[in-house]
Amino acid sequence: MKAAAPDQIKWEDLREVPLSGLEPGDRWITLAPMTVCWVSVDGRIRGHFYAEPKGTVWTLQSWDGDAVTAVSDDGDSRTQTIPDNVKVNRIISAAHPGGGS
Repeated sequence: MKAAAPDQIKWEDLREVPLSGLEPGDRWITLAPMTVCWVSVDGRIRGHFYAEPKGTVWTLQSWDGDAVTAVSDDGDSRTQTIPDNVKVNRIISAAHPGGGS
C-alpha cells in the first residue's frame, strides 16, 4: 500500500525522534537533498525553501535486534543495522494514513 504522498505532509506533521523508538507501521520522511530545516528543543521541525517537506516516506516493517526493515513510498525495501542515537523525522499526524499518534 502506498503511503501518503510527500506533498501532503506538512512541517507541523514532523518530529525528530530516535529511530530506535519507532514501531512497525510508524512512518518517517528522509528529506530531499538541499532541504534546509531546524529542530526545536521539543523536536518540532521547521523548514525553509520548500512550502512543504519533500522527500521519501518510509514505513517501518520490522526490527531484528538492531536491524530495521522499512519500505519506501515507492516500494523500495531496505534492511539496515542502525547505530545508537540515529534520529529520523517521524510523521505524527493522524490525518495521514499510518501517521501514528
